[in-house]
Amino acid sequence: MNKLFSPKSFYLCVIAFCMISIVSCSNEGQGPGPATQSLSSGSLDTLWTDSATFVQLDSTKKTVFEFRIGGLDTLTMDGWTPLDTSGIRFNNLPNIGLLKGRSGSLNYGPGTYLGNQILHKGAIRKIQDKLASQHARFVLFAPNINSGHVSYDVFVGVDSPKAKSSIIFTTPPTSTGQSSNPSPPKPYSN
Repeated sequence: MNKLFSPKSFYLCVIAFCMISIVSCSNEGQGPGPATQSLSSGSLDTLWTDSATFVQLDSTKKTVFEFRIGGLDTLTMDGWTPLDTSGIRFNNLPNIGLLKGRSGSLNYGPGTYLGNQILHKGAIRKIQDKLASQHARFVLFAPNINSGHVSYDVFVGVDSPKAKSSIIFTTPPTSTGQSSNPSPPKPYSN
């Protein structure tokens, strides 16, 4: 009769288990690693896109943005416009992607809601109109936190939002008077 485990394979399994246990316990007491830390807290940056990309959004429909982790220090958003007026069918790929801009001083952490962000069709049209009237090259999304809910105020600007935060804008960004509405909708947002 064949034995399922030989004594040699049994001892190898025991040694492998002990080694895995030792390695997994070696970080005990050191707190979470870098990946865990970046997910549980961090700073919200200003996000941006160029005007040519933003004007391609369908201003007769809302755009729903979802947070995307782009790296250990990068939290951005991608946006989807519904395929029809029902607002429930979307493409697999986003219609727009926002990029990390100037570093922010607004921190998120435990108790912060990072829900989807919605720009309603009226807001999209007003932002597109502001881009045209200001001859702006960029759309900037500046973060806010109200009662633990993140939202973004939308600005347009001519200076590169990629520049380091220590460099002052030559022309300050102009408010569009529009902001994203966290989902589920909150009464303090447009």
